[in-house]
Amino acid sequence: MTHTRPAAGEGLPSRIVLIGLMGSGKTTCGSLIADILDYDFVDLDQEVEAVSGQTIAEIFRSAGESAFRALEEQATRMLAGRSLIVVAAGGGWMTGRRSKDPLPGSVRVWLTARPDTLLARAAGHPETRPLLDPEDPLGSIRQLLRERESSYARAEVRVETDERTPDQVATEVVRQLKEGAWSQAPPTG
Repeated sequence: MTHTRPAAGEGLPSRIVLIGLMGSGKTTCGSLIADILDYDFVDLDQEVEAVSGQTIAEIFRSAGESAFRALEEQATRMLAGRSLIVVAAGGGWMTGRRSKDPLPGSVRVWLTARPDTLLARAAGHPETRPLLDPEDPLGSIRQLLRERESSYARAEVRVETDERTPDQVATEVVRQLKEGAWSQAPPTG
């Protein structure tokens, strides 16, 4: 399928950031959205790994979450000059930010799912889920959701992913973006 890269000003945001908990589909759906729109796709976790030379799990083990967040902030700043991109942000990207808009001019899309769905999706990759407690993975997902929900709620667009395939999620995100749902959302901080 051939897509024509949208020209600036065609009503679409120039930067789209997918947010949500682990297992919500940010990377899988982000790549599909980028393909549909002919945007570049950036997985922020991969950018952090490239900057640090370590995997996310290694960063958490050796230096802790605060070091990871600092690297994530650095990787985010590196994206500030880019446009026509879809970014799959880490699950905690929206939390604890000094700035209310970590990537100015972006539209944030919250991919939601029930905790049991998130666990089923995340469980296949425990090595890349350092905040998932192996003793109580569902409990840790519920706790993270409680802690982050108010931050995620600042997103301009929200798409439920439980009963949708990645292709359906991508199509729904693009539909909402093209219909301008994001431009009519109340201002968020």
